[in-house]
Amino acid sequence: MKKILRISIGILLFIGLQSANAASLESTQKIFDEARGICKIYLKKCEPHLVISNQWQAVTHKEKDIYITSDLVKALTEDELRAVIYHEVGHAVLRHTTREANWLMSVSANKSYTKEAHYNLRRTHEYEADRFASYTLKFTRRPNHLPEALFKIVPPEYWNVEFPTHPSVIDRVHKIKIIIDKGGI
Repeated sequence: MKKILRISIGILLFIGLQSANAASLESTQKIFDEARGICKIYLKKCEPHLVISNQWQAVTHKEKDIYITSDLVKALTEDELRAVIYHEVGHAVLRHTTREANWLMSVSANKSYTKEAHYNLRRTHEYEADRFASYTLKFTRRPNHLPEALFKIVPPEYWNVEFPTHPSVIDRVHKIKIIIDKGGI
């Protein structure tokens, strides 16, 4: 009985420590408002949405809707959440969905489509969204915690894996750190 009680108290302490650093609902709403403001600067309308889910995901849909899951919000600090949301804003502002659709129509017309070229385009979009988030954070004088968020979101065994839609976390973080280490914008 004592053993079970100690384990339960340990789990409760861990949960308490984890949620103490997590972004609050208020800070999440504030970051969503910031994201809307950034989109307006670029004459884009984007709308962040919180989706109740136990998965860890953040996605941009049709260059205007940004979805982030509740469990991802709970896992990230306020600064990490801001970096992830700004990354998604980058996809919207840089029109990645439209650019990918135009590219697909072009290569279809030329009959030059290859999976590898498509994967390269998608990975390029990830680098661009990382760069957008990094420079936006720098311009707004906010700390860039995108590297920490990426290391948190992706399990360690996949940090060096390049996916069809995403470059490896190690490579992305290396490029982000170059931006962070450069002075100014």
